[in-house]
Amino acid sequence: MGATAVAYGQTYDSADPYAAGSYGGTSDYTMTPVSEPRAASYYQRSVSGSVSVGYDSRYMFHDIAVTPLLNSSGVFNFAGEIELPLVANMRQHIGLTYGAITDGILSDREMFEVNWAAGTEIFPNLKAGVGYDLNYGGLPGYMAKMRGKAPHSVAQDVNGFLKYDDPGRGWFGGLEVYGGFYGLTGWRIDLEVGKRWEGFLTPQTNLEVSLGTGYSSGFWAGSVSGFDQVNVKAALPFAMGSLGEDRGFRLVPFIQAIWAGDNRGEINRACGVRVMDDFQVVGGVKAEFRF
Repeated sequence: MGATAVAYGQTYDSADPYAAGSYGGTSDYTMTPVSEPRAASYYQRSVSGSVSVGYDSRYMFHDIAVTPLLNSSGVFNFAGEIELPLVANMRQHIGLTYGAITDGILSDREMFEVNWAAGTEIFPNLKAGVGYDLNYGGLPGYMAKMRGKAPHSVAQDVNGFLKYDDPGRGWFGGLEVYGGFYGLTGWRIDLEVGKRWEGFLTPQTNLEVSLGTGYSSGFWAGSVSGFDQVNVKAALPFAMGSLGEDRGFRLVPFIQAIWAGDNRGEINRACGVRVMDDFQVVGGVKAEFRF
């Protein structure tokens, strides 16, 4: 979620490492309705990356917002990522996020997320790839410890993904499948589709609206299977300056409405505490610099 595109012939940027344009090159799109595949040299450009700081009014993990018992005053996120060539037309992404959880049960330990992913464009605007995630603390660490499968509050998974982003028409979306193998075992699926309108308020501002959902099977608690959440999100990415291509500062405020899925009650009973509420609204903002 959160990709930012501009008009044909310009560059575009994305908070997602494998949304269109996030490999760090310039856009190859022209004023024709058909998008051409990127040249191999696009994927072999020098190292790029980003650093960001943000605040969310409630801790979230993959669009699952926790109850006030676990966190009520939000979380400050500090993140960095680096992108570099891998082989042929593939790019790899290495990311690290530190979360300063302000209060609640989840604030009893630090929260770190480390991830690696590699992807390539298989069709114009469509990318596929695989990845690995390690989570310490936060909701996955808490749930892993509650289930007695990770005394050190660590959860790990491998994943595969498809990412679509059409910078000309503004449509974007993604499908991600996660397989947990330590701490939290089982499967999760995240699905998202959205639309971007360029120059919504000013030439530097876009409006992005997306609809997403998540499904899990045996991931959070034993044999619990069902939908984790359904959410609607609106964001207003604002470019604060450019250093050429897709580099520079941007500010991304957002608001998100989240409805818990049908497995909410079973997860809460399995944990013995309320982890998920029926409905929540979360807001936040992120400041990012890409280089």
